[in-house]
Amino acid sequence: MEMEVRMIEFLKSGGLTMIPLGLCSILAVAVIIEKFFALRRKKIIPEKNLSTIDAFIEEGMWKKADEFCSSGKGVFYGIISTAIENRNGSEAELKNALEETGKDAVIVLEKRLGLLGTITAVAPLLGFFGTVTGMIKIFNVLSVEGAGTQSLAGGIAEALITTVTGLAIAIPCLVAHNYFNHKVDESVRYMENYSLKLIKKIKSNKVGNAVSKDRK
Repeated sequence: MEMEVRMIEFLKSGGLTMIPLGLCSILAVAVIIEKFFALRRKKIIPEKNLSTIDAFIEEGMWKKADEFCSSGKGVFYGIISTAIENRNGSEAELKNALEETGKDAVIVLEKRLGLLGTITAVAPLLGFFGTVTGMIKIFNVLSVEGAGTQSLAGGIAEALITTVTGLAIAIPCLVAHNYFNHKVDESVRYMENYSLKLIKKIKSNKVGNAVSKDRK
């Protein structure tokens, strides 16, 4: 209980700037939790199912491969489905189709990372804004009551608390933003490499000349 009272007093001492800082912290926590689960490797890249899909493709069982991908969730299945749907086009057409689908996949993977980056940049600025308003209060007190008064404490507290809070929000947000960007880049590289291998499989003599067991 005493801890809660101290926390409330701490937040009050920061002034009105603590309100947007509080909103930033709530949004940041929500985005970090969501992206932590959304960018897990096994959620993006269904490695345990790739051997099944590869087997269907190598046997020319296009319909089964497409149905298998359609039953799955995630951007990776969409890339494979695109390759299957455009298998009869030229290699250049197939690459272009996969590139377009890959761009859409990146947009999905990077969803809300822009918000996290914005919070990373805005939080310290809000802290600095609180510092300025706190300094203004200090100078106002000095001009009216002079130095050595306890009234200066409010302005000093606001100046320091908002700065600390802004940095406390921005630092973990920056770390999380960089970590999630790395996870996205890692997933994109894997999908690009797999797409190139998939094109070779589809256009290879073994697959291209094979009699499909279900042509549509």
